[in-house]
Amino acid sequence: MTKLTLLSATLLLLAQSLLAQSFELWGMTKAGGANGFGTIYRYSNDQDSIEAIYSFREAALDGKVTEGSLVRVEGKFFGVTAEGGPFGKGALFEFDPVNGYRVDYEFEDDGEGYTPAGFLTLKDGKLYGITTKGGANDAGTLFMFDPASSTYFKMLDVDPSVHGNAPYAEFTVVGNVLIGMSSPVIFGPKGTLFEWDLDNNTTSKKLDFNNGNTPAGDLVEYNGEFYGTTTYGGDNNTGTVFKWNRSENKFYWLYHFSSVNEKYPVGGAVLSGDILIFSIQFGYETPYGRTFSYKISTDQAWSSHLFLGAKEGSTPVGDLILQNGKIYGAGAYGGVTTPGKGCLYSLGGGFDMIAAFNGPNGANPAGGVTYVDKLLSIEETRNSTGLSVHPNPAREYITLTSKISDTYTITDMSGRTVLSGKIHEGNTTVDISALTSGIYLVYADGSGKASKLIRQ
Repeated sequence: MTKLTLLSATLLLLAQSLLAQSFELWGMTKAGGANGFGTIYRYSNDQDSIEAIYSFREAALDGKVTEGSLVRVEGKFFGVTAEGGPFGKGALFEFDPVNGYRVDYEFEDDGEGYTPAGFLTLKDGKLYGITTKGGANDAGTLFMFDPASSTYFKMLDVDPSVHGNAPYAEFTVVGNVLIGMSSPVIFGPKGTLFEWDLDNNTTSKKLDFNNGNTPAGDLVEYNGEFYGTTTYGGDNNTGTVFKWNRSENKFYWLYHFSSVNEKYPVGGAVLSGDILIFSIQFGYETPYGRTFSYKISTDQAWSSHLFLGAKEGSTPVGDLILQNGKIYGAGAYGGVTTPGKGCLYSLGGGFDMIAAFNGPNGANPAGGVTYVDKLLSIEETRNSTGLSVHPNPAREYITLTSKISDTYTITDMSGRTVLSGKIHEGNTTVDISALTSGIYLVYADGSGKASKLIRQ
């Protein structure tokens, strides 16, 4: 190898190392921006600031953001609004950093469902969600949206005796099954846990909640069992931590929040080792909210961090995410402005309010953040075969989408082959559940190009 080639290789590795540390956080706000109707924002750790990438127009044009996060598919971001749109019933939209904002589907009272819950779930390149009104029972619908063709499909009508009542927690993906949770039915159960089998397009109730109610966020899997929280209910009606054994369909209450210093968990939890970490919104000593930890193996619970209002933001919203050893989240209020308009923060080696909203860049985040690895984004665009890997990060299955038939190889970072097989033109599903957590490279053998895969 010549000195010039060696130097070029060294510079490339250095550039990739720097890029690997570069990331962005994307999300939505309810207010602020150029028009006062909220923003799609981007935080870049390179710039250490929040930028309004798009300012929502009036509700009749873009829909009105009330809650929710963005989902990234093939470099584009998708989301829903529960209100607004041309019919005033909500909208499903996409934002392309290159081509801008577009409403893909306008919800209306036409039997297809309207007023969508504020989340979308990505599975094999398709987006799944649930509406809270309309449909055959006027209780909403289960729907699928295909980003490739921009097509909306009503899959099933919501049946409150099976699916419960709105609001709904986010779906949890287990193979080809989506696990959903819902809130109490008047004079009925205090919440419901159900499964949606995508292979057969059927749903089944698994259990009714009998104590805690209003599930918060999605479920977290640990050693074959699923853990979650409810915002209300429990011994003090201030929320619970619970466990569900799916194989035996058995349910266990693990922790009841106190009525004084900890109240009302919100959003989905993250799992670090055997510790669940999530947010709660209120407490006598901490009216601005806190993050909370629960250790599964020892049945211990404690406060991880107390929010301080103006100094650090307050009222955490949405799901937390764990990336590269740090937890990221959003606070709906507080921050450095007066009155506070919200902030983004990280936990890991201490608390860090990484950026604050100021009005022009948005105000009052509507949900959690979506993490974008810049190196992963660049590698996706470099792959000349059109091979894409999704979801990414992933836990059990990935879908390889290719424009041509080919073969693939997945290696660990030492270069050792851990999986290989054939790629069909279109979509190929690969089971990665046997891989340990870490970073892998997915090669399209015909081109030799690689995409980074993060196994959670």
